[in-house]
Amino acid sequence: MKPNLKSLRLTMLLLLSSLALLSYAVPAYPGLIDFKQPDGNIVKIRMKGSESLKWAETEDGYTLLYDKVGNLVYAELDNKGDLVPSDFVATDIALRPTDVIKRLQATPKRLTYSPSQQSIANQVYQARAKQMIVTPNSPVVGTRKILLILVEFSDYSFKKSKNDFDKLMNQLNYTDGGRYGSVRDYFKENSFDQLDLVTDVVGIYRLSNKRSYYGGNDGAGNGKNPRAMA
Repeated sequence: MKPNLKSLRLTMLLLLSSLALLSYAVPAYPGLIDFKQPDGNIVKIRMKGSESLKWAETEDGYTLLYDKVGNLVYAELDNKGDLVPSDFVATDIALRPTDVIKRLQATPKRLTYSPSQQSIANQVYQARAKQMIVTPNSPVVGTRKILLILVEFSDYSFKKSKNDFDKLMNQLNYTDGGRYGSVRDYFKENSFDQLDLVTDVVGIYRLSNKRSYYGGNDGAGNGKNPRAMA
């Protein structure tokens, strides 16, 4: 019996939606990792959080949040009981300055977000989760076009050319660098040759600020300023 392609596509779309939501809710890796601060110093941290809120802890249990420029800093509670970043940048335990040690002696370990912060974050997560659910209205077949905008930052530049990306996205039977298959190849093969995805590659555009200005994380682990890229 031949497979019903319409039913198969619907099943794949629903499966991809479920996987997207599951990946969005994946808990943080529990082990110690090395985090490189913007100034180059390394601090050992554990990532903490759930699908809606993220933070980090030092190896001895002090809560960390991102500040406005992408540093991981020690967290504290404000006068409302909300978890907020302090002005003290996290360092390796052995390198903590005396003033930071004194501050931490008065700071409880394993601080968490307040109930009001958790409520707001859960509402935001639920709204985003709803947007990620794929509702297929019609089969995605034929030739479809998408846009890829190449953007680099004042402190990060592309090592590949626009033409390299164009081939990666559009070239049929792509084999550059020992790899097989462009993005176009992938969708043609996995749609049983029903979908031809063609990408318009534009750029490369250079932004005036550093990568951390646009993509550095806020206290909840989300991008701080992506809208400024537009």
